[in-house]
Amino acid sequence: MLEGCSEDYSVHYFDSQLIFQTCIEALVELDRQFIFGKDESRESLVINLFKGDQSSEELIEYGKLLNPGKIGDRATNYWPKPNLFLTKG
Repeated sequence: MLEGCSEDYSVHYFDSQLIFQTCIEALVELDRQFIFGKDESRESLVINLFKGDQSSEELIEYGKLLNPGKIGDRATNYWPKPNLFLTKG
């Protein structure tokens, strides 16, 4: 059991998907509170969250999720397109 917890939450301690989803939700909430700026200052920033086994599709998906409107559209230029590193042969 995690110290200070009244229930056994330790089963979630190494659930990487739960941790990743919680981080995404936190970034969305921080953006709603304008922590990353507002208007022009926010437009100059692209936010994303990376993990080791993430596909290019996921990078683009989360880039669009975490960045509103035009920034989300522009975010697709920051991460590799699917199959970019595959070579023929």
